[in-house]
Amino acid sequence: MQIHVTARAEDITNSMKKYAEEKVQKLEKYFARIHTLDVILAKEHEQFVAEIKVTAGRGKEALVSKKKHEDMSASIDFVVDKMERQLTKLKEKVRDHRSGGVSEASASGEGTAPDNEETYDDVIRSKDF
Repeated sequence: MQIHVTARAEDITNSMKKYAEEKVQKLEKYFARIHTLDVILAKEHEQFVAEIKVTAGRGKEALVSKKKHEDMSASIDFVVDKMERQLTKLKEKVRDHRSGGVSEASASGEGTAPDNEETYDDVIRSKDF
């Protein structure tokens, strides 16, 4: 996993860069196949902007998370949390695709009627009232 941290403003210190890098390194535990991780820190109109761009997976999915806030660490925390959710969703999508789209309930047999009970179709098709 390659991590690139870019600061687009002079107000962004090295400690902010290190904080962002430490936070995004934890994203690998949510999805192991992350190729590149770009962190862009900027300042726009008295607000700090944190943006994370991730390329991951076989098809090299592009995921983006962006937040503006008065506090840089708060915006970094928010985009990392958002990216965690996106990577978790991608991981579940890949896992479901590999299993053939069979959910746990249908694989275990839940939701089907037992053999000895009448189903809705049996009741509708009967002519006896």
